[in-house]
Amino acid sequence: MRKILENQNDLELEIENAIESKSKARILKLNFSAFNKYIIPKSIGSIPSLEELTFYSESLRPIYIEELPESIDNLSNLKVLHIYDCQLEYLPESIGTLKNLEEPE
Repeated sequence: MRKILENQNDLELEIENAIESKSKARILKLNFSAFNKYIIPKSIGSIPSLEELTFYSESLRPIYIEELPESIDNLSNLKVLHIYDCQLEYLPESIGTLKNLEEPE
């Protein structure tokens, strides 16, 4: 079981840890608490090595993410984007510039 992100501060810290990772994070799986609303920080675009990004919750309730930031277009190596049981208010147009995204099998 991965760490459950209970609030916005937990989310920002998890992304900051991935940015600072010496191993150049390739996979980031964010397990959210279903009891809060989240805004994915712009800093997520500062992980250019990222190949897989997953948003999910192990609870039975959907999570609420206000938006994915425009900076997501900086993730030029992103191949897989999973968003499970999530109410997403805003999907940026810049997501269309991610040319390496693969269709799920």
